[in-house]
Amino acid sequence: MLTASLFFSWINKGQAQQPNHIRWDVAAKLPALPDGTPQPGVAGAFTGVHNNALLLAGGANFPDGMPWAGGAKAYRSEVYVMRGDTVTAFPLGKRIAYGASASIADGLVCIGGENEAGPLAQTFLLQWQGSQGRVVAKDLPPLPFPLTNATAAAIGSTVYVAGGENADRVSDAFLAIDLSAPNPYWKSLAAIPKALSHSVMVAQSDGSKMKLYLIGGRARTVSGITELCSQAWSYDPAGNQWSPIAPIRRYRRGYRRQLYPRYRWRQRKHLPQHRNPQRTNRPFRRR
Repeated sequence: MLTASLFFSWINKGQAQQPNHIRWDVAAKLPALPDGTPQPGVAGAFTGVHNNALLLAGGANFPDGMPWAGGAKAYRSEVYVMRGDTVTAFPLGKRIAYGASASIADGLVCIGGENEAGPLAQTFLLQWQGSQGRVVAKDLPPLPFPLTNATAAAIGSTVYVAGGENADRVSDAFLAIDLSAPNPYWKSLAAIPKALSHSVMVAQSDGSKMKLYLIGGRARTVSGITELCSQAWSYDPAGNQWSPIAPIRRYRRGYRRQLYPRYRWRQRKHLPQHRNPQRTNRPFRRR
C-alpha cells in the first residue's frame, strides 16, 4: 500500500542550465487523528483543488498495524483542506476510499470507490467555501454500476471515468457526465482498449485540441495473477475514438527492477531498445 502522510509540492526551478529540474519539498503534514494518535497516512484518497485549496478526502490505512502483522484496514471519513502551509481536518460524513476524482470549476468530483461493504456507485461534489470556513458535499447522479480503482479527468465541466473494477470483473467502461447540463447523467462512450484498473488518466492539449491520455494500469485475472500494463492511449472527444501512443518505458543499466505494492520484486536483465514492443504486460502474483 502506498501511504501518504505528507502533502508534497514541487518546484520547477526553470534555470537555463537545468530546464527540467524538479524538486519535491514537504509542504505540510496531515494532523493527528480525532483521538489524538499520529496520522499514519492514507491511501486511495480523493484529491483535487477548489477555491485555491487542496482537498484530500477519505482514503484507507491500517492504524492498528500493517496487514501482514494482522492489522485491519480502516476506511477514513475525514476531509483535509490545505491552504498555504496549514492543514485543517473536517468530517466527510462517509467512510470511503479508492475512488476516482477530478477537479472542475465548481469543486472536486468524487466518483465510486469502496467501503467495508464493497464497491460503490455513488458520486458527489466537494466544495471548499473559504468565506465560511467549511467543506460542503453535494450528491451527484450515481454511476450506472459500482466501480472502485477507476481513473478520472475533466475537460471543462465534463468529467470522464475510465476502467476500474468491482466484485464481478475489471472494467473496460468509459463514461462521461456533463455537469453543466440541466439534467446531467452518465453516458457510455467508446470502451477503453483494454479492461484495466489503477490507471492514470489526464486531460492535455495536443497542440490543437484537448485530449485525454490513459496510461498504464493493471488487471486481475481468475488465476490470481495480476497483469501490469505499460500501454498508453489517447482519446479524442470529438471523434469518440481511442488511439495507441508510445508505451511506458524505463531502462536502467544492469537490471531492470519492477515493484508494485503488495507484489513480489522481480528483476530482469537490461532489455535492448529493439525488444518486442508488444510484450508490455508483466504478471505478478500476490503474496
